[in-house]
Amino acid sequence: VMGDLKEAGAEALPAGDAARGRLSLLPQGESEEPSAQGSALFLGGNEVKSRAVVKYSSAPPRTAFARLEEKTDLKLPPANWLRESARLGPAGTTILGNSKKSKPFSSFGMAYDFIDSVGNDVDVVSDSENIKKLLKIPYSKSHVSMAVHRIGRTLLLDELDIQELFMRSSQTGDWTWLKEFYQRLIDQKWQRKKKSKEHWYQKAILSKFLYYSINGDGAAQPVPSAADPQGSSSPDQTHDREGASWPAPFEVPSSVSEDPSASNQGLKNDFVRNILWTFEDIHMLVGSNMPIFGGGRYPAVSLRLRDNNKPINVLTGIDYWLDNLICNVPELVMCFHVNGIVQKYEMIKTEEIPNLENSNFSTKVIKDIAQNILSFLKSNCTKEGHTYWLFKASGSDIVKLYDLTTLCEETEDKYQNPFTMPVAILLYKVACNMMV
Repeated sequence: VMGDLKEAGAEALPAGDAARGRLSLLPQGESEEPSAQGSALFLGGNEVKSRAVVKYSSAPPRTAFARLEEKTDLKLPPANWLRESARLGPAGTTILGNSKKSKPFSSFGMAYDFIDSVGNDVDVVSDSENIKKLLKIPYSKSHVSMAVHRIGRTLLLDELDIQELFMRSSQTGDWTWLKEFYQRLIDQKWQRKKKSKEHWYQKAILSKFLYYSINGDGAAQPVPSAADPQGSSSPDQTHDREGASWPAPFEVPSSVSEDPSASNQGLKNDFVRNILWTFEDIHMLVGSNMPIFGGGRYPAVSLRLRDNNKPINVLTGIDYWLDNLICNVPELVMCFHVNGIVQKYEMIKTEEIPNLENSNFSTKVIKDIAQNILSFLKSNCTKEGHTYWLFKASGSDIVKLYDLTTLCEETEDKYQNPFTMPVAILLYKVACNMMV
């Protein structure tokens, strides 16, 4: 946690030169008040300015959540499990958190749809999961792996899933150079890590809980089943068996079409919501699939399932707090269970999340972390069109940044960088937009 972490370093290698920098994630004193207008939320005694504007949403009108009876068994699937619903709309499975993970080029899909914002007004374009992962770096020992691209003043951040990338490399030979570089970097051979049965069990009961929580549609009636409830697989488990979701390297089109659907090269904006989020003086275009319920006494709440035997920790608290800020949700509802059996509910205001027992954190520190990381990335990711790799090994406090475009060019065999075409098309679209 913050008390033990003195400093996180960052080693930047732009253009093949071993330039070194230090990324400090500690508070740097009071920052200057931003001039941008926004609603002020008083969170945990510290004033943090947060303003969220929904730019796009495929979500239907919010549905009130059904409070489940005590002793409801979440291991049994509800009657409506994985079915589309009039209350959910065609994006129902996405809203309930059962969609496939965001694609490697998810930020490009958003950038194509909001080309006016890219390069000028927006500092960062990314999946909300990536934003949260970055802001939790000083508190977490988990690995971080992201691709960073710069377009004007805008940074595009995408998860660089090493597991899926190297699975693809084993099958097709793509990215072999990066696999070899990674193995030298961590000084050990890459091995695929399989997700545990516990992981899929937790995913399955979360999915069933959210479907149970839809108010109406016969949702609260479980489907009797003689099968082992823990054997129920989630949609994500099926996807995991399908292999890597990385697309094949892009082929150069004969011409760049003015038709947006043609020029996107298959990169779609798959998020339920695209939100223009201003956090202090940082402007971000964020994609989110968080389920939001509402109606009656609670116009907007996020719904979470918690194991009553596992107390909430700082990482979870930051996660919940940031999700609610990004989506402008004022309250959090937590349902506690033991072995899949519902025990109780608890409602918490968003501004109270930083003060939860076992999950205390300073909102000012989170603000400083955000400003320091953005400053570091903008100072080191300087070349437009280049692919940078932000990497932190599991258990390490050191954040490193590599210029993959330069590394790729320095290999004996000139491999194609799969990001080349999406970046080129985006630069072309930005240039065309400037001429209008």
